Amino acid sequence: MCEGITSVGNLSRIERGERLPDWYTFERLMQRLGERPEKYYKHIVTSEMKRILDTKDEIVKKIQETRYTEAECLLKELEADSAFDNDIQFVLKIKSSLAIFLEKDYRKAYELAVQGLQVTIALFDETKINKYLLTYDEVILINTISVVYFFEGNIGKSLEILLLLKSSLDTNYFDETEKVRTYSALLYNISKYMAHLEQYVECVDICNEGIEFCRKHREAFYPPMFHYSKGYSLFNLKQVDACKKSFSLSLSLYWGSERNAEYTLLKNNLITDLNLDIPTIE
Repeated sequence: MCEGITSVGNLSRIERGERLPDWYTFERLMQRLGERPEKYYKHIVTSEMKRILDTKDEIVKKIQETRYTEAECLLKELEADSAFDNDIQFVLKIKSSLAIFLEKDYRKAYELAVQGLQVTIALFDETKINKYLLTYDEVILINTISVVYFFEGNIGKSLEILLLLKSSLDTNYFDETEKVRTYSALLYNISKYMAHLEQYVECVDICNEGIEFCRKHREAFYPPMFHYSKGYSLFNLKQVDACKKSFSLSLSLYWGSERNAEYTLLKNNLITDLNLDIPTIE
């Protein structure tokens, strides 16, 4: 459990209450146990550390919002901050994402992601992903590797990696709240890759799993995307009535959550690409 994070001896002293871990160590140990470390903030995080953690969260948010240049500038400021805990794995995680989406240098992104994983998994092996107890950052780095393979045209390898990652999360995550952070996105990417590989039946099954997972955990961002992916697969399976129902649900959810740009894009794509005119919801 503590490989790449701390020594077995140090872990034993932490467990016996003889030593307090720093935040870096504590965060990763909790994540490998499937726990959310944030609920212990008040016991271990100083005000200075909280400022650094907020900056790291802001960088991640800008990546998610595709504001890559702003994320890059914030990362440089963070690395220059004297209070920064020199979290090399976090830095490599962000730089690997920027290499993909800002620089379009996929080999560089792959090398950075592997380096990031080797910080805590010294002998990282892509074929053994399902055997690892993974932290949040390790999950993101593995997903980055799958994205690299996708952009390089090796979609089969992308899917293989994500299925191994899914197996790890299904087997090893004990805290469902922590799992929610990554699982919906993982299932959606699996469905996307399956559709690219024309594995339409399997794609429908994964979409149904994703829809149910989001319903159970009240996750609102991914359901319209799952319904679209499901509808696309059903269309290719010649199940026209079922596909129209899925597309209609996708449009309704986009419209209801005021994601107007995605609603309009989907509406237009259905007409131009699939020759389907799903009734407008406005």
